Amino acid sequence: MSGLVMLLLTGCGAKTTATQQLNWGEKAPLQTIDPAKVADVVSSTTVNNLDEGLFRIGQNAKVKPGVAQHYKVSADGKTWTFQLRKTAKWSNGDPVTARDFVYGWRRTVTPATKSQYAYLFDHVANATAITAGKKRPSQLGIKAVGQRKLVVTLTRAQPYFKTLLGTAAFFPQHQATVTKYGRKYATRANRAVYNGPFKLVKWTGTGKQWTLQRNPKYWDAKAVRLHQVNVSVMSDQRTWLNQYQAGKVDAVTLDGTQYAQYRNSKDVHLRRGAATFFLEMQQRHGLLKQRRARQALSLAINRRELVKNVLADGSAVPAGFIPRGLMRYRGTDFAAASRVPQATATNLTKARQLWRQALKASGRSHVTLSLLADDTPVGKATAEFLQSELERLPGLTVKPVTVPFNVRLSRSQAGQFDLLVNGWIANVPDASSFSNLMTTTNSYNHGGWSNAVYDQAVKQADVQDANRPAARWRDLVTAEKQLMTDQGVIPLYQRVQAQLVRPRVKRLVYFPLGAQWDFSESVITRK
Repeated sequence: MSGLVMLLLTGCGAKTTATQQLNWGEKAPLQTIDPAKVADVVSSTTVNNLDEGLFRIGQNAKVKPGVAQHYKVSADGKTWTFQLRKTAKWSNGDPVTARDFVYGWRRTVTPATKSQYAYLFDHVANATAITAGKKRPSQLGIKAVGQRKLVVTLTRAQPYFKTLLGTAAFFPQHQATVTKYGRKYATRANRAVYNGPFKLVKWTGTGKQWTLQRNPKYWDAKAVRLHQVNVSVMSDQRTWLNQYQAGKVDAVTLDGTQYAQYRNSKDVHLRRGAATFFLEMQQRHGLLKQRRARQALSLAINRRELVKNVLADGSAVPAGFIPRGLMRYRGTDFAAASRVPQATATNLTKARQLWRQALKASGRSHVTLSLLADDTPVGKATAEFLQSELERLPGLTVKPVTVPFNVRLSRSQAGQFDLLVNGWIANVPDASSFSNLMTTTNSYNHGGWSNAVYDQAVKQADVQDANRPAARWRDLVTAEKQLMTDQGVIPLYQRVQAQLVRPRVKRLVYFPLGAQWDFSESVITRK
């Protein structure tokens, strides 16, 4: 890999600098470095560079080798056997063993850990029963055979299981370190060990700066060119751009106004992620439990106006909940096959009619709804736009509540909202990465929407039709159409991020699944 990098750089006439430091900006503080508890983009990107699973996810979401040197899969797709690298080590020098994976997976599915990604293990034998508290974590379908052989048993085949193995929830965990620090594990840089390309320094658990430093114990350390990545939180968009112009950061994500200014610059890159932003509606609120109320809210929103004049960053009107380009079958894009036009249409006349009907049925003439969103510039602009759009409905007052990301996250999880501006980025190239979210029991279904037809279709795709591609496709299409017909969520936009990157930065690896970055191949040149 490193030889290829050098050839590419030599071919374009670039020469590397002696100081391989990347200065990076993020929009929000780092929440956690515990692989079992990662739940946001910043933490995911950080942990992806600090740790490594059996596989790594690279450019264009392609899976590449990680700790697993070899593997084989049984004919029925249920048994996966991995041989681990002899050279894989933790940053403290301990070998990465099969037992580290067994411990890490068991800890992640243990209910007391409260991992929001525990549901990703549902195909691993006994995982669902363990997360429900009905079986012991020791009964999970993963077994260490000696130091370097790992055997995983699934209850049924899973088409995208290999991709899952490159995500943080499936990373190994160092039991001695977790035990040593207990509840304080991974709350500071020095309270964790790392087995990936970098190790974390200068992070105290809070604050707006941290540093990723090349990990000399990493099995492929010779291929890692960067010495360190200096990360700063840039919550103010103008300040972030000023820092870029002053040469203090090497990349900046642009807002709509900035994108309009720089769209013709050779430094601009459009990052098209598998991400949808949407409104969740709290089903404990009696009015929002009515389908016609949810449909009225959706029909009142002019999404074209939102993406063109408010966001103005290249983002697109969504086809539905599941984004375009995520999954295809026999040449057909899933978003096109499952589209319900009314779910993303604008029709204010119809919206007002439905809203009056919903108010009358609830015995009210007026209602006030809170709208929870991030306090970022984009979050505030989106909330203000939605307030102006929705208040065109008779008898409706919308009160935006914009809070820091971590506060929004905790309130979302606690269901403390009427309306919630939320977003989701696929972690596997499959429609189920979205459809699973809205099942009745999923922890990410913050509003509590529930539909038996939907749940059954998702289950059918996951169980009976797991090895029948055509039938599975139909199941997932049925689920998406049901969600959109019932307006279980209100899709707002499919995100595209415009970014300025300094020309001297080469081989930044971006993958749309999770909208994450891998710095392990990056290099700083003199250009």
